[in-house]
Amino acid sequence: LSSGTPTGPNFALQEGGFLWVEFDKAQVLDLGIGACAEVDLISGVNVVSFSCFPDDYSAYQLLAELGTDTVNAVRVLDAKAGRWSTAVTSTVGNPLGEDFDIGRAEVVLIETNRSVADWVPGSTDL
Repeated sequence: LSSGTPTGPNFALQEGGFLWVEFDKAQVLDLGIGACAEVDLISGVNVVSFSCFPDDYSAYQLLAELGTDTVNAVRVLDAKAGRWSTAVTSTVGNPLGEDFDIGRAEVVLIETNRSVADWVPGSTDL
């Protein structure tokens, strides 16, 4: 933005893609009302923006829920600290790294080795 006016080339957003926005100060980006629908994950890296994660939800819970045979890593950007919080699955299937909190409305990077259909965070019905 320059004086409140967007600058740079305009481009179409592609389904299945994502847009990374960086601010030079603390800022809230309101994306409107989010739906609490099922989430489909592809094999590979997924950027999941979700506003209905359960209360008191954590990275290790997400790993256990989706299965350590499915999820390689889960990451959340800690913007205040300027670093990524990361939990990974070890080669023997144990969670490693930080068991960080996942807020009710959060953007989470989930790296999987297979696709998952109709996932509802907080549910063990896969």
